[in-house]
Amino acid sequence: MNAANAPDATDRQVIIPKDAKLSIMPVTFNNMKNVQLTIDGTLYASEHYKDYTQTDQIIKFENADGL
Repeated sequence: MNAANAPDATDRQVIIPKDAKLSIMPVTFNNMKNVQLTIDGTLYASEHYKDYTQTDQIIKFENADGL
């Protein structure tokens, strides 16, 4: 996500392909501008997601524009 959001990025999309299975911890993305996120695969919350301070959302976007 951060690479797609870089000011000089020419490819502003992130794709989780079909058949991909990813386990993630809670994450917050800040100041995303005109980034496309496509999730065709499956995202699983880490078994230990409650151990992190941000437990109400697995993926959180703050100050996003054009997402």
